[in-house]
Amino acid sequence: MYGAIGKILEWMIGLILAIFVPILLVGVKSDQIIQSNAQEVVEEFVTKAATTGQIDQASYMEFISKLDATGVAYDVEFTHEHLVYEPTVDSSGSAVASSYEDGFVSYYYATGTDEILYTIYNTGSEDRPYYMSYGDSFYCTAINKTPTLGSRMLTLLSLSGEDNKIIAKYSAFVSRVNEKVN
Repeated sequence: MYGAIGKILEWMIGLILAIFVPILLVGVKSDQIIQSNAQEVVEEFVTKAATTGQIDQASYMEFISKLDATGVAYDVEFTHEHLVYEPTVDSSGSAVASSYEDGFVSYYYATGTDEILYTIYNTGSEDRPYYMSYGDSFYCTAINKTPTLGSRMLTLLSLSGEDNKIIAKYSAFVSRVNEKVN
């Protein structure tokens, strides 16, 4: 009698594995394809923004529609860093040193996603691009918000509560000088 129950359990476990493993493999492969497509879209957008030195409504909407075509919803974050030089001054407001090496402080001023999108969309009815300067850095990160089949299957397999994320990142230096500055 014990042998019959053991055989039934073996068949049930075999059947579960025969169904689960192929679905897991298809899900993981699907995630790899989505990751590759999302990375390509992010790289294309960042490269275009860095070469033209600007982000406008048309390029942003094209970027979002290409990301949406992957079938996954994303949180997108932008960071634009601009190197700023300021003279070193004393309490009276006069320059501390007359030479460049001693008299200046440099730092990066970072602009985030909200400010960039505000510039693009809330400047009246005209399409006003967000401009960047030569030598600035532009970063973009897209992280999926919705779980994919592969991440659900891996979460089920590992019994952890965290989803595996699809993360597409890219950055570039701006290679075009713009006449306009935000």
